[in-house]
Amino acid sequence: MSVAAFCLIWPILFLAGLAVRRRNSRKTYSARLDSWALKYGLTRLDNEVMGRVEDIGLSARLSTEKGGDRSEHYLTVYTRFEPPLDLGLSIRSRHDLPFGNAGRFAVYTGDIAFDRSFYVYADEPGRATHLLTPALRHLLRRAHAGDGELLVTDQGIASQRFARVSDDQWLEHCVHTLLQATRVAYARRDRIPAAAPLRKYVPAWARFAQHNDLSTLKAPLGLWGSVNGAQVYAYAVRTAEQRYELELWLQFEQPLGLGLLVQPMQNVDRFKDFFAAVDHKLGEPNFDETFLVRVSDASGVDELLDEPLRACLLRIHHEAGPLSLTDEGISLRLPYVPPHPGSVPQTIDILIAAAVSIHKARFGSTGGPYR
Repeated sequence: MSVAAFCLIWPILFLAGLAVRRRNSRKTYSARLDSWALKYGLTRLDNEVMGRVEDIGLSARLSTEKGGDRSEHYLTVYTRFEPPLDLGLSIRSRHDLPFGNAGRFAVYTGDIAFDRSFYVYADEPGRATHLLTPALRHLLRRAHAGDGELLVTDQGIASQRFARVSDDQWLEHCVHTLLQATRVAYARRDRIPAAAPLRKYVPAWARFAQHNDLSTLKAPLGLWGSVNGAQVYAYAVRTAEQRYELELWLQFEQPLGLGLLVQPMQNVDRFKDFFAAVDHKLGEPNFDETFLVRVSDASGVDELLDEPLRACLLRIHHEAGPLSLTDEGISLRLPYVPPHPGSVPQTIDILIAAAVSIHKARFGSTGGPYR
């Protein structure tokens, strides 16, 4: 072969070999995701497996960043706090720059190894130290991959690292550790004092819960239980330092299974950026301008969010308050936390009506799950 011919053909051979390697890599990681979904009883949605393990929301995602002739693969494991905490919490590995800490105070636990490993910020350091017990600090250190990132916010715990051959072993360790850490955090909720601006509301919320056979929360201030036949949570959501709104969340009896997040544009949960979820447009300007739609697998979403359901969601959003929708439930945000939660049952009726419509659109049932 002449030099000229070789110079002409080698870039083609190189690109072909690169394409084959990338295709084989995708097949390998796709097989791993299927294996993980089967092992943990999760649902495979695009590059993510998600669901509930030991009644805790859990996701594992493989993401790829391409640069030149190389692709870097990342594995992220995430457990959700349900409902979210209200501490203004930010815990991140010290090899990363601290982020989003305006108005928050640095928290030092007195645990030298932990304080050297992580930045910790919160609105009220005393409340955060009630959460960060020796047991939780130990589990967070175990969950942290030395060359990766650990992120803890009011929404949950995520551990991320470069994906490699030993993923299966690390994944099992990480899932087990994050589930333990989430349970430990849950067990501390009632030991954490209510946020300072809401502390005076605690007696009235406790009396209402007792009279209506509901359970109470302190971090965040809230209550939960069966209301008009639906499993409902009503809790304070931190929107800024010392500022709170009330969120009402109705849990679906049957998850939608779409990897879906519908969220108001003005209230986008940036924690989801950790997963690099894909924005999904429905082609209706009013809806697309009002809501950010993210979905791991777009199959079935257009069918679910048809014109009547879009109109229903828009009406509730504009008339009752900002609305969000996920696979597991529908929520409504009110602009303040009332001193007494007596208006909660009436607002829940609005969510129940929407849940019936969503159930019918997804599963074809005429009666819906709430009667």
